[in-house]
Amino acid sequence: MEGTATASFTESFTASFTESLTASLTASATATATALATAVATALATPVPTANGTDAPSGDAVTCENTNPEWLQYIGITMAILGNILISVGLNVQKQSHNKNEAAAVKKNYLLQKMWWVGFAMMLGGEIGNFAAYAFANPAVVAPLGTVALITNAIVAPLALKEKFRKQDLVGILIAMFGAILVVCSCFFFFLSPFCFGR
Repeated sequence: MEGTATASFTESFTASFTESLTASLTASATATATALATAVATALATPVPTANGTDAPSGDAVTCENTNPEWLQYIGITMAILGNILISVGLNVQKQSHNKNEAAAVKKNYLLQKMWWVGFAMMLGGEIGNFAAYAFANPAVVAPLGTVALITNAIVAPLALKEKFRKQDLVGILIAMFGAILVVCSCFFFFLSPFCFGR
């Protein structure tokens, strides 16, 4: 009898909780969607100042220009490239540390391995450089340069970790490189777009 009562209570509680949770999530999603739609409508209806000081017509696409000098843009690009290389090499150094620890007769905590900390420091330095690059160059240029980490890993991992490089890896890298080059070159060579250089 007690088992039946407990099962009945559990079933009733579960059904009630599920119903309440579903109603709450539905109401929350509806409110969020309404607020988002209102915010978008307000943003589209508000004139946005352009580079020449005039207001753009409501609903027109306006790019957020980067006002940094062109030489600062190149500094940001260089920082992003070097940062992504450091990140990839650092991750491979950490993986090498783990591999050596697994092969050792006496295993140590990875926090006590100097090689792991070297890899961590490299990765941290790369992340800081990559983050700082956004202060110098336009995000439209910096973000695609994350592909550099992928390319570096494809070179370093087979050499340092003896990992197999497959044809699928090559195809994926080429696709990623094509996308990154397309985005970056559109800023560099498409009339030296002011979207990238703030001209």
